[in-house]
Amino acid sequence: MAVKVTPRVRKGAVNLHNSSGEFLAYTVKAQGANPSFAQACQHREIQRSDQFPGHPKQDYSWTVKQFDAAPNTPDTYTVSFLFVAAIKYTLKIEQLDSRNTVIDVLQDIDFESSDPHDRHHEPLLVVLK
Repeated sequence: MAVKVTPRVRKGAVNLHNSSGEFLAYTVKAQGANPSFAQACQHREIQRSDQFPGHPKQDYSWTVKQFDAAPNTPDTYTVSFLFVAAIKYTLKIEQLDSRNTVIDVLQDIDFESSDPHDRHHEPLLVVLK
């Protein structure tokens, strides 16, 4: 069975002015007994659901302020979801400035599946400026 994807906002790329303090804020809301997801870029794993205090839970949030790519070099940041023990995830990614003010909502998407073999990978291309 395919994962049902319901996007409200689904931008595939962002120019991020990291040198002036811009960063990414991630939120995952999960429905199910034991959410399983991970985030990585092309260089490293960044976050896993089982690394959060209180896991398993329904609400997860983290920020990415350290980026591995050189300026003007694209890097893909992907959140991967497993549906083994969770049936729905909502992913929200926001671009924030140095004062924690939202500049833009880059992604706001629901992912649903009742098939425990399903998985979904949601990429975001980040270019540092």
